Amino acid sequence: LLERYVTETDDDRLFTDYLELPGAFIRVGESYENQDATKAVEYYNRFVDLWSGADPELQPIVTDVRARIARLVGEAN
Repeated sequence: LLERYVTETDDDRLFTDYLELPGAFIRVGESYENQDATKAVEYYNRFVDLWSGADPELQPIVTDVRARIARLVGEAN
């Protein structure tokens, strides 16, 4: 259900995506971590792209997700 949320667009979500989408990207990435590292990295990267310019107090979350990406990419090599 969350994967469908992050892959489909809907004009009705115009006022909620900014709240829901970042967390959805992380949750979908987490759900793929043990099954498909490539998919997990894809969704984590979408989160990082969205939040790379976030306020300083939110940057630890971005740093954590970047670390997850690095770990997953390292495991794939």
